[in-house]
Amino acid sequence: MGMPKDTLHTDWTHGSYEADRNAFIQKLENDTGNLGIHIVAGKGNEKSLTIGYGWDLDKNSAETTLTEFKNAGITLSDEQKTVFDAYKSNSEATFQINGEEVTRIPTQSDMQNIWGSLDINQTQADVLFDNVIEDWEKALSNALGPEHDLPDSKERMVILSLAYNITSPNATSIEAKLEETIKLLKETPETDIEAFKQRANIWWETALNSNSIEQTELEGIQNRRFKEADQFGLKGHSDTPSDARTAAEDKAIQEVFDERKMKTDPTTYLQQRKVPSSRIDEFLEDNFLDSPQLPSSRPDHDDISINPRHVASNEATELNFSLDSQAQEAIAFVDQMDQDYAPELKRDGPASAPSVSPT
Repeated sequence: MGMPKDTLHTDWTHGSYEADRNAFIQKLENDTGNLGIHIVAGKGNEKSLTIGYGWDLDKNSAETTLTEFKNAGITLSDEQKTVFDAYKSNSEATFQINGEEVTRIPTQSDMQNIWGSLDINQTQADVLFDNVIEDWEKALSNALGPEHDLPDSKERMVILSLAYNITSPNATSIEAKLEETIKLLKETPETDIEAFKQRANIWWETALNSNSIEQTELEGIQNRRFKEADQFGLKGHSDTPSDARTAAEDKAIQEVFDERKMKTDPTTYLQQRKVPSSRIDEFLEDNFLDSPQLPSSRPDHDDISINPRHVASNEATELNFSLDSQAQEAIAFVDQMDQDYAPELKRDGPASAPSVSPT
């Protein structure tokens, strides 16, 4: 069954799933207005030559590219085709660079120079995107299987965007690179609470577990993940919202986040991905993530027992503790309790039970 269908969002902005999908992914892939050849940074020092909305000239074969270009009505000059063939086959070609004839294996810079005059219009870019995105649609359905496939929805649109960004258009690649997300999507919640938690976990995977630290444009990729998570939504659609349902959903989300924060600290994760502190604070505040962990989800420290009176004394220095404001308040409270209710307690060592004089 997968995600409950009555919780999915289908409030289309552009009138249909396909129109919303294309507008959403195309803007994430290329919002520069340059539909011609351009460079997109990848992992490490990798850089890919790209056309339109994410058509990767380095990843796709020459044959596939030329076929899809023909289908989209994109025509190359003889020189552009010659240089492209040589670039893809890593062989020498003779071509003009700045008015001078050169013979060499074309580089990415050469490709940009020769293909710089290739004009891609909006219609051609749309057709090229429409043709190739269907490969990812089929691959995603195959990865999920017929029993758990996501119907047309904002949620499917987001998972497809993730797949288009970091996988190849086949089920094996999607299952490998979106392993936890696919696993979660195949779960069948039996209660509303389980459905709330399923959504919260997929949201977390999107926002905080799908941006490899190996990426070059870490902040740019993370900004894309923010937008995808926001589009997916922490809360599902409901025809009959109620205060009770909202409270239960909020509690389920918080429980998922408390458990997740035990393994991945959101602030550290985002700092590693070069997200500015102000943006981190905004993200945490907007998405329940600045709330403290529930007491039940904090780790037990059975290996050490610390009396607050010890920490308040010089032993704090010996233990090398740094007290935050909450700890200071707790110690002040204990001190006041000592003064008001147990003046006979020793302050220079572990608390002992007060002596009781028989009446």
